[in-house]
Amino acid sequence: MSDIETTTSKRLLLVSGRANEPLAEAVALELGTKLASLTAYDFANGEIFVRFNESVRGTDAFVLQSHSDPINKWIMEQMLIIDALRRASARRITVVVPGIDRPPGPLLGLPPFGFPGAVPARPEPRILRATRRGRDVPA
Repeated sequence: MSDIETTTSKRLLLVSGRANEPLAEAVALELGTKLASLTAYDFANGEIFVRFNESVRGTDAFVLQSHSDPINKWIMEQMLIIDALRRASARRITVVVPGIDRPPGPLLGLPPFGFPGAVPARPEPRILRATRRGRDVPA
């Protein structure tokens, strides 16, 4: 038998959209980490551009994006971030949606499993809805 040792390490990656950057910075400070370096901006015609400025391969990525006004823009930006993470081979993707207290069930008219057919690649993202009371409520 050979004495080959392998080490695996998981890396937490906290990603934030532009909907609530101060909240994301506060969460990163609480976790003792930094936000991932991300370039995101709007083109003149309203299209959204998203690109990571660092490698995300093999990371456990947490996408923190508030769904406030304009909600369509922020949901589209969130889906583009998820797509970019998948294409860059993130190991696991968890979407964290901070919001006000809501009863368990569909989130803003969306089914509990997320955005059906929006981004069909793997891994399938998990959705975690956080409330003001400090409870974590899986969507």
